[in-house]
Amino acid sequence: MEFLTPDDVARVLKVKKCTVYALIRKGLPVIKTSKKLIRIRKEDLETWLEGKKGKNIMEVKEKRGSFRKGFVDDIVRRAKREVLSTD
Repeated sequence: MEFLTPDDVARVLKVKKCTVYALIRKGLPVIKTSKKLIRIRKEDLETWLEGKKGKNIMEVKEKRGSFRKGFVDDIVRRAKREVLSTD
């Protein structure tokens, strides 16, 4: 079982750290290791992203605008590539 920090998830998904926290607010499962520290199980991230494939998971807007259509599909593809290349 592998655990990721929000920074790790941001690197894998190629998004900003604040976007990872927005995903967490939208339902990305996390494990709180202390009052302020959280970790995301790699399997939970993959499962959650797979369940969101083809959907606009973010209605949250970044400071500079909203996500383009197909953004989630791109994230899922990149995450799968990253996961498969590290095994």
